[in-house]
Amino acid sequence: MTLESWGFSAFFRDAWQALGEPTLVPARVLRGEPAPIRVQSALGEALASVAGRFREDEPGAIVTGDWIALDERQHVVRRPLPRRTAFVRRAAGRATRPQVVAANFDVAFVMMGLDQDFNLHRLERYLALAHASGAAAVVLLTKAALATAHDRQVREAQAIARSIPVHAIDVIAGMSTDVPRLYMGEGVTAALLGSSGVGKSTLLNHLLGREQARTAPTRAGDDKGRHTTTQRELFRLPAGGCIIDTPGMRELALWCDDDALQTTFDDVAGFAAQCRFRDCRHGDEPGCAVRRAVDDGLLDPGRAERFDRLQHEMDHGRARRQAWERHAQERLGGRITRQAMRLKYGRDR
Repeated sequence: MTLESWGFSAFFRDAWQALGEPTLVPARVLRGEPAPIRVQSALGEALASVAGRFREDEPGAIVTGDWIALDERQHVVRRPLPRRTAFVRRAAGRATRPQVVAANFDVAFVMMGLDQDFNLHRLERYLALAHASGAAAVVLLTKAALATAHDRQVREAQAIARSIPVHAIDVIAGMSTDVPRLYMGEGVTAALLGSSGVGKSTLLNHLLGREQARTAPTRAGDDKGRHTTTQRELFRLPAGGCIIDTPGMRELALWCDDDALQTTFDDVAGFAAQCRFRDCRHGDEPGCAVRRAVDDGLLDPGRAERFDRLQHEMDHGRARRQAWERHAQERLGGRITRQAMRLKYGRDR
């Protein structure tokens, strides 16, 4: 099986040639944690260790989906290749740092259940981070056969997703089960993203044609999912292509730039660009085009409010994010300096 069948596209081939490491081989990370990680090279699957500088909370950390330079004799990851795409959120908890959920996928399947999991505000968050990832996004509304307001919910999701495709599916009931394959193929990687209990593992098993991932029913009363998937893992599909399964994310704090939010809310952003003042907060300011669009019935007031809320969240966290990025660059610069000194003198100075 060739590396191209695992997603080794021209982008990564060029990056590999630029690396110029004849003693190493390219490999893809099938499971980035826990250690040792699992990788796939042209010679097959293997386990490998990762240096401490590639921990998850470090710049350049190794995650599922990455392409890396592997020392096959010592089974050690020497360095990662540049990423083409990545789904990044702010890490759960109080710490201000990014967490890369998955890397180097072509399609982000944003999954949401047509049950009590249905939440348009959360969908907007996922779509903002999907836009920031650089991959194409597709919304899959699961458990469609059980939905009592199926058509209305699909319309609401389409209004949120804008130009992004939205599909209602139900793998268990056999409804639109081939839809995900329309976006996949040889050399294409997709990532499954969504809350616990939306059916990521069920869809994975369907695409694999076997019971690879354990599934569990959602909790009675509120349809909350149980964490049956506990780690991120990449699989090769029998029909061609790869898929990355991810655990459910209960916290989804934004870690993206303004462009991703503007793309997700392009309707609100279009009116905001017409406001009299560039820093208009769409409240009592004179000449607010967003407020006028709401009053004229051209813009949903709830959507305008959610845009403001997310914009405020991003503004509030921007200083902390910039501080982390400066610190990360300083650590990276120090690491490069130490490596250069070791190469020149054989030790740190």
